[in-house]
Amino acid sequence: MISLEQSSRSKATTTAPRWLLTQLKVEGNRVILPTGGGGKHGPKHYPDITARLTEETPTDYKEVAISRDATGHYYASFVHEVPEQISHDKGIVAFDLGIKTLAAGVNTHDRMYHIGGFKGNRWYNKQLDKIRSKRDRCKKGSRRYRYLSQVYSRVSQKKRNKQQDSLHKASHLIAHKLVERTVVVGDLSQRQMVTKEHNKHLNRAVFNDWELYSFTQMLVYKCALSGKELIYLDERDTSKTCSGCGHKQNMPLWKRTYRCPNEDCRLVMDRDENSAINILKRFLARLGPYMDDSMRCADVFTAIDTLKDV
Repeated sequence: MISLEQSSRSKATTTAPRWLLTQLKVEGNRVILPTGGGGKHGPKHYPDITARLTEETPTDYKEVAISRDATGHYYASFVHEVPEQISHDKGIVAFDLGIKTLAAGVNTHDRMYHIGGFKGNRWYNKQLDKIRSKRDRCKKGSRRYRYLSQVYSRVSQKKRNKQQDSLHKASHLIAHKLVERTVVVGDLSQRQMVTKEHNKHLNRAVFNDWELYSFTQMLVYKCALSGKELIYLDERDTSKTCSGCGHKQNMPLWKRTYRCPNEDCRLVMDRDENSAINILKRFLARLGPYMDDSMRCADVFTAIDTLKDV
């Protein structure tokens, strides 16, 4: 995605119009987008849009999508094909997705990975609540109301940009930096986490700040580009089960350390690390929980197969 600096006024829109290759012109670092009209269709009501690109354009793009964010910045997304790479490593790494730590993983050589997410959600949420509280005390449509709405959009967009930057860096680390060819991720449900714990602060952290779906979608296409196999595996009871002896106990979200009560085990480990080890063992054993004989061993699918179905 390439940001644009608009050099001529045009009618702003919140949709994402698309231009084909034959409809636009790219001259150096400038792109000219037609607005329609002219010739046999009558006079043009709006002049063509001329914008300056902040990055170099790919050479084999097929179409361009223009989008606009809440702060009024325009971005051009060039659709082009990228050849897939082939990974020759045969290692396996399993990740458990969490709230406090974005992902905790372990590979077949017992090496642990900890990938932290964006840490500024609480501060940004506090600032947004203050701005929204001040705006609610103003008369709707007044000058101060419009000003505070612009400030709210600007701060919210800054928070969203930092969240996306953190997710892109984390997914790039897993897909391109780690040497393991197979990446196993627990198929976690955000709704199940919220329904089990009746906490309004947890609801905001899970639904608004976590962005689990965006992170998993980034892993899908980045693993496909790097030639890795991405597998989603059911992670039910992986946080409750001891990775040493298999003992199961209740583990609410406020318990961050797993302590096995079994006298022969006495395992003490971080709950995310324990869950990652159980996910790796479950994938290696190909045993899916709560499945009868008529179903296959593990409900898994790869990112490459997903892209082929699309």
